[in-house]
Amino acid sequence: HKVENPISYIDFKFNYLKEMYNLNDSVEMAKYANELIEDIKIINNDTEREIAISKLSKISSLDISFIKDKINKKDKIKEVKIEKKEKVKNNYIKEAEEKLIYYMLMDKNVILMYKKKIQHMPDFKYRNLANEIRFFYDDYGYINISEFMNSVISDLEKYNLLSDILSLNLNEKYKVEEIEEYIKAINDFNVINNINSLKNKALNSNSNKDKAKLAEEILKIRKGEY
Repeated sequence: HKVENPISYIDFKFNYLKEMYNLNDSVEMAKYANELIEDIKIINNDTEREIAISKLSKISSLDISFIKDKINKKDKIKEVKIEKKEKVKNNYIKEAEEKLIYYMLMDKNVILMYKKKIQHMPDFKYRNLANEIRFFYDDYGYINISEFMNSVISDLEKYNLLSDILSLNLNEKYKVEEIEEYIKAINDFNVINNINSLKNKALNSNSNKDKAKLAEEILKIRKGEY
């Protein structure tokens, strides 16, 4: 069944974001405009882009030239800063994964927190090791480092990774807040990756219907409906 006059991706975003933000509030209007500017940037058709810019200008009362400057601005210094920030963020995520696994090996309560609050580790090798710890605990009802090491000794990659993590020599005592911080960092990272993946799918899709569905998924993730 063919949908007549299907709404475009950008029109869907204009309408959907109106429900998310209070456009009578200047701060929320700014968020609304900034989010739409990011979406307008990826419009390849020049005519569609100009129409979207004009529409945003009318809704937000922002000057068209200001919107175009925001869309076209390419600051090399900013790009370098973003790249450095990404490296720092990735290093912190790696640290969070390692420390969380370390404390999973020390205390079953951390395993229970992991099972309850994290879907998966971002990095595949840490994900596999964390799952092995979960399965060991599920099978035996406890965690013991020596016994667990023996259980993965035939898998050299996991065994070496486990040895590296244990060599961190962290304090065996931990604060719950510290574990919560690692969990939040990992979950936030996963959310960003999911959103970026959906954005890429929308960018590469030729179907306005699919783009609208992807945009709705992105908004649900941002609102915490995932």
